[in-house]
Amino acid sequence: MRQEMERFAAFKRGELLFNDVPDPEYKNVKADPVWAPHFQETSRWGTYYLGFNVTKPPFDNLKVRQAMNFAIDRETIVHLILNDRGRVAKGVLPPGIMAYNPNLKGYNYDLARAKKLLSEAGYPDGKGFPEITLQFNRDPAHFRTSEFILANLRDLGINCNMKELDFPEHLGGVENGDAGFFRMGWTVDYPDPDNFLYTLFHSSNFGPKGNFARYQNLKLDELLERARFEIDPKDRIPLYQQAEQMVVDDAPWVFVYHYTTHGLCRQDVRGLKITPMGP
Repeated sequence: MRQEMERFAAFKRGELLFNDVPDPEYKNVKADPVWAPHFQETSRWGTYYLGFNVTKPPFDNLKVRQAMNFAIDRETIVHLILNDRGRVAKGVLPPGIMAYNPNLKGYNYDLARAKKLLSEAGYPDGKGFPEITLQFNRDPAHFRTSEFILANLRDLGINCNMKELDFPEHLGGVENGDAGFFRMGWTVDYPDPDNFLYTLFHSSNFGPKGNFARYQNLKLDELLERARFEIDPKDRIPLYQQAEQMVVDDAPWVFVYHYTTHGLCRQDVRGLKITPMGP
């Protein structure tokens, strides 16, 4: 954060033509009549999620995963922790990318429904539910988000600990399957739904290739294989939307939020446009 503030100060001194806006200055800039016309923000094609290793109990139980999805208050995370610098996620695909479905049936915050599902999973009021651990990489925002998520889970009757690691160690534990419940994020390598859905959920990509949840659904595999070889977008889009709904229903992740990208130009800069892939 200190480096971000130093860069922003340099920007305001005229030493930089374009810069990100640090979190403490975000709402100030948007409300400033001088700077607001030069501020840009758009969806960034990426998703922040909590992954389950679906081969490990209790996360091998679909109703447990669905219950935890309904128990997480994403709106408050985005508003309080992110300072409204994110968009609540219904599913995997972020706004603006091909096949994004605004009518996707996702998970809203519904503690009563979460408790009902957890009871149906065999853990009424959380009784008998094993102690779990949320693993995440070291970062103040991840820490605050994890604290909030643990509070949501306590309301559900689930006792969850936190495990904070440096990123290389965190990633290694996720890739090799040691982490049962973990924070992770993904931004596209290329602007196509294939880079989300095939990379992150096809069963051929277990572990380091991207399917950290070790989720396997043969019907999904078939859909994704068809979609990536379909040329006409009119035919591709329904396949990806069907595939995404299938993933959301099976809940190998808690779908938390989509990133945004933003920046501020000097007043004399013309023609610079921020895109979901960057400026």
